[in-house]
Amino acid sequence: MARDIYVLLYTLCGGLESESDLNGNGMPDPSEDKNGNGVFDSWDHTTTPGTTLYTLPQLKEMAQFAVNLVDELDQDNVVTIFEYDTDLSDGWDLDDQAWTVESALPPSGYRGVVAGVEGQQLTFSETLWVRQEQLVNDNPYTPFDDTTAPAGTAGMGAPAYHFVQIELRNASPKSVDLAEDNVTTTVATGSWRLRWVNDASIGNVGDVSTTNTLSTPENGIVFLDPPASGTKLSIGAGQLYSIATSNYPAPGSADLFVNYDTSPEFELVAPRFGTNQVNMTAGATGLSPNTDLDLINVASTLYTDRYKLINGVLGDFISADYSPTISNPILVLERRANPKQPQIPVTQNPWVVVDWTRLIQRDLVASSVGSGSAPTQADTQSGLQNTTSQERPQPLAGESETKYLRPADPEPFRQNSIKGTVNGTIEGRNVTGPTTYSLLQPHFDRDFASPVELFLVPLRSPKELTRTIQLGDQQPSNQYGASTTPYTAAAKFLLPIHPSGTAQLHNHWHRLLALVEVPTKMHQQLGDEFATTRVPGKININTLRHPQVLAALLDSPLVHGDVSPVNGHLPTIDLTNLWGDFLISRDGELAPEYTGSGMTLPGYPGSNPFRDLGHTDDVGAGDNPIEDTILRSYPPTGTTSGGTGTDGGLFDVNTSGSGNNILRRQLLTKLMNNTTTRSNVFFVFIHVQFHEAYEDPTTGAVRIGGQIDLNGDNRRDDGHRGFFIVDRSDAEQAYDPKTGKFDWKQIVKHRLTIH
Repeated sequence: MARDIYVLLYTLCGGLESESDLNGNGMPDPSEDKNGNGVFDSWDHTTTPGTTLYTLPQLKEMAQFAVNLVDELDQDNVVTIFEYDTDLSDGWDLDDQAWTVESALPPSGYRGVVAGVEGQQLTFSETLWVRQEQLVNDNPYTPFDDTTAPAGTAGMGAPAYHFVQIELRNASPKSVDLAEDNVTTTVATGSWRLRWVNDASIGNVGDVSTTNTLSTPENGIVFLDPPASGTKLSIGAGQLYSIATSNYPAPGSADLFVNYDTSPEFELVAPRFGTNQVNMTAGATGLSPNTDLDLINVASTLYTDRYKLINGVLGDFISADYSPTISNPILVLERRANPKQPQIPVTQNPWVVVDWTRLIQRDLVASSVGSGSAPTQADTQSGLQNTTSQERPQPLAGESETKYLRPADPEPFRQNSIKGTVNGTIEGRNVTGPTTYSLLQPHFDRDFASPVELFLVPLRSPKELTRTIQLGDQQPSNQYGASTTPYTAAAKFLLPIHPSGTAQLHNHWHRLLALVEVPTKMHQQLGDEFATTRVPGKININTLRHPQVLAALLDSPLVHGDVSPVNGHLPTIDLTNLWGDFLISRDGELAPEYTGSGMTLPGYPGSNPFRDLGHTDDVGAGDNPIEDTILRSYPPTGTTSGGTGTDGGLFDVNTSGSGNNILRRQLLTKLMNNTTTRSNVFFVFIHVQFHEAYEDPTTGAVRIGGQIDLNGDNRRDDGHRGFFIVDRSDAEQAYDPKTGKFDWKQIVKHRLTIH
């Protein structure tokens, strides 16, 4: 199905049609006319495959929409991996197996692979990375010897103590298993994994990985669930899961302790609050971890059997041997495409990036501090105030991650809220987060209720979801951000003309809407909807003449200035001016000097009847085809339609163009399911008269004369009049392909000769 959608977009929905006028100047420049024949090159992949008619990002955009549409429809949690052909001029050259690379492919660049977006399960919630460099003089306020920091066996990084804590959140309404019972016992059979990437750009991290190994210095962990574990490793719906690691294993726990007050003990700094151990005495060992998974605790199989380090040994998640060469490496959360079947080889069930964040390095006490003498407690307190965690205000708001900041914090030396608790009070949300979450991922896992739901299909990969989802409720022109690809398909359907004005980025995606439908209940009752040539029960929106009909379509009586309560209550959506706006948009508004008021008249020269969604205008010339369709913009008061598509639509609940996209297009959903611009049944009146005619032998011009008296009764009323009811939906049945004849009588359902 993804292939079918991709091919439709590729062949029918491009903005340049058959010409490749890349700069939009109307001239076949040398780069657009490589063979020198004076016309635009329609297809030319000899130089850069796949980039003449479409750019590579445009091709990925089409493929991403196609695969995301499939994952919106299916009810499983398996990420679909889709390979696509970037050059269809020679047909489809791929075998549809994303895990194989065809040996007979043309030059590189003809194949792309994308992963579909499923419902987001786990996200990053908060991260903390505290580093203590080796010091000349020991700091008495830390429990370790600062002068002999671990140097590692390979010594790739500077000697330092590293404390890393990571908090995950289950953003789904169901429990999520981090590993499969009796299956996930090795790195190769993992379902979920965490890894850090030694790169400053997420763009260099692939959406999909088909390897279980990592190149040094990078490292990561795979969550395990061995047969002897007894209980399944999972995170409950909406719950947090904390992970801690360190290269200081002596205490038996990766928790960070620092003496920041006047007591002789070391206080727990991270995680923020614990129930097993609050303070630590000097030289203590065998401490019980305060996080859900401690990567250096060896006293309990609850920790040792629950993960596998991909590289190195105990404490090497980040250490001198596995130390990033950049200050803020990328931390990646991955799951298998099918997490319930991790035993399938990774080449066929690859790792898919579903979230990422930056692991920000915070130094506790700089090596330059106290170089002549031991650091003071003030030095240590100052360092602690700088070791702030990075937290996400809400699960899907990856782009809004910020430093932990709790106003008037009574414990200013504990700059994190890992474990979701502060001062003994459980906080389900992070400190910087809103009281209620506002970001929602519209993911259906069901059949579409209307073609309008296609507007909500994201155009981004799973890796980009939490970083771009906030764009989903923006106006179409604001959904692009810094990218040439918007977040949802709404920006493509509603903006054929790209906001940048670049001709090659224009599109005709709206044509796809003319090729898809959701059968109505009435349609489904008739049997096989594909065998039915006419969809019954739909109303031609161009023939609406009464506000009551529009009100019935929208399930609201308030479309014509009637604001009286309904059953004692006013409706939640105010549609009192919709009928007038609808008439102005469709029929045009008569000039007041002719009518005395702004009235509408069907068929007026300024009218703009609704056309089919496959309607085509030349977007390269700046024409906006959707302004002739049901997707048209809301007309400003006193004017006809002709908006830019960046404002709200005519049938948007909120015509300002802002607000929740799911609610905004409720009216359009109802209209597209129950209206049409195509009529099949017509009343036909025919009047036939007979006239004398003369053809000029020189010029061939024919002159029409008076009526002929055929029956000689000296009356010129020998014409005929008839009335017919024609149903063109039976035209296919009226044609006989064997004889090549068309029986027109089959489409005439009623006929009456009046005279």
